[in-house]
Amino acid sequence: VALGAGLAARGVESFLVCPPGPVAEAGRRAGLPVDEVPMRSDLDLVAAAALGRRLARVRPQVVHAHSSRALAVSLAATALRPGGPDRAGRVLTRRVARGFGRPAPLGLRSFKFRRWADRIVAISQAVRERLVADGIPETRIRVVPSGVGPVPAGPAERARARAALGLPDLAPAVGVVAHLVAEKAVEEVLAAFARVRERLGGALLVVVGDGPRGASLRARAGPGVRFVGHREGASRLACAFDVVAAASRLEGLSLALVEAQAAGVPVAAYAAGGIPEAVAHGETGLLVPVGDVAALARAILALLDPRTGRPMGEAAARRARASHGVEAMVAGNLAVYREVRGG
Repeated sequence: VALGAGLAARGVESFLVCPPGPVAEAGRRAGLPVDEVPMRSDLDLVAAAALGRRLARVRPQVVHAHSSRALAVSLAATALRPGGPDRAGRVLTRRVARGFGRPAPLGLRSFKFRRWADRIVAISQAVRERLVADGIPETRIRVVPSGVGPVPAGPAERARARAALGLPDLAPAVGVVAHLVAEKAVEEVLAAFARVRERLGGALLVVVGDGPRGASLRARAGPGVRFVGHREGASRLACAFDVVAAASRLEGLSLALVEAQAAGVPVAAYAAGGIPEAVAHGETGLLVPVGDVAALARAILALLDPRTGRPMGEAAARRARASHGVEAMVAGNLAVYREVRGG
């Protein structure tokens, strides 16, 4: 949505096709033309036909897919469109630093990446390296980091965010913003926070998000831990925290950590995937080896000390604006579009 709005500001017409839900709603709020098309699988021919009709009306020069499923549906759509296939440039954004794993039905996953996309936009060098390791030609990969717009920060916004979460004004607060799935390893943040509570009894841990591991994580949570579930616009809550923590073992970049830093909040995290590109160790947060719960606890404690955490939070806000702004993301993607269209 931010990309579409940024393109519009530069005079580039775009439209958003996505399943019904929060993304579609955000697109409309941003003033983008939105078509809601459920996409149930890579082989969803009903979705492909609907998209094909839209492509026939609009005849875009570039189709930018933001998931591998969207890429597959868009390719089928170009074949099914009324009037026959066209040749719009095809761009795919890859956000995760994982390999292809077990082949998808008919081997579509690896085939899509290797054959169907003219360019693949990796959101970090870590994602780029994973793609190259999986056999994607380097000449077809471009790195464009994700960008974030302005996020709430400052004393007044912090007070509002704390009130929304029911946090006392002065309690040291650690935040986790994540989809509660295995690769996020939130149980290791819980274990680290238990060590933090041994040293800082009034500290609180707030977990923002939900997912398949939500129930098991709630069952193992100790004192001082609060689960608040999924929150729309979670970036508005980041400024409530003194530290944002992450124990992800597989991460393309982590937009949640970029948003936290943009709000002036330092980060304690594992140095996994693209996180070292998002968090400058010793400058905007503290990174520790993957799986070292004791080191993660020490990092959280260090950042809860205002003498360490406050200057790192200020540096984090400056760096997020400079390195992960929406303008840079829009410009990077626009350069890719021009490349696939030959200038």
